[in-house]
Amino acid sequence: MKKIAFIGIGKHALEHLIPSLLVTPNMIFYAAYSSSKKKLAKIKNMFGVNFLYTSIDKLLDNPEIEIVAISGSPDFHISLLPLLVCEQLVSNEALTHH
Repeated sequence: MKKIAFIGIGKHALEHLIPSLLVTPNMIFYAAYSSSKKKLAKIKNMFGVNFLYTSIDKLLDNPEIEIVAISGSPDFHISLLPLLVCEQLVSNEALTHH
């Protein structure tokens, strides 16, 4: 099972992306990020997700997460690029030194 985390759990994610994920074989909704604790509580109640984050950095530090889905406006995606590229570079660096 691939463990999927969502960054951004707004209307589009709740109505389309997450329901699609739930019926996809070998995938599990494992973790979520939101700046809203209220939205995270809703995710826990609706889907039983236990790994809930108000920090993107802490979500990305979870080694169990295999795929990160980003749901948000184009500006939100762009704002995450430096963080995600940096995270990928660190991950690749760690892989080359083992």
